[in-house]
Amino acid sequence: MVAVPQEITVADVLAWPHMDAAPFDAPRTGRELQLFHIAKAYLQNVYVVKDDCDLHMELSNVADPAAPRIVVETPIEASYCVARISIQTALKAKGLSMTWGTVNSIPVEVTGMAFDDYDHLRASKFVVTTWELHPAIVTVLP
Repeated sequence: MVAVPQEITVADVLAWPHMDAAPFDAPRTGRELQLFHIAKAYLQNVYVVKDDCDLHMELSNVADPAAPRIVVETPIEASYCVARISIQTALKAKGLSMTWGTVNSIPVEVTGMAFDDYDHLRASKFVVTTWELHPAIVTVLP
């Protein structure tokens, strides 16, 4: 059975309340067991994290580069290889790379699982929530 994702926006994720801190290895519960789809968001920043090699992308609800953002992550695991190559190819076609840097409000769509990360330095100052979509697949829109 394939899960049908729930339609949401970046604004919806920004409004989710932060959960109490759980142990690092605690199983996912509640919202974290759901699959979500964002039909359109704006990619503002992209980078590979050195610690785990996950691809982090900062998304806003509107094209304004100063708008509040969420983080979405695409893991390094083999099952996400096609997704990572796809985003890398789309960025390269725009003259961009997957290193830290602003990417000028590129429209994207996202499908991923909710994850309430612990509060730690992991993104730019525009990321204002611990909620992420992780793992997530991001597709650049035409």
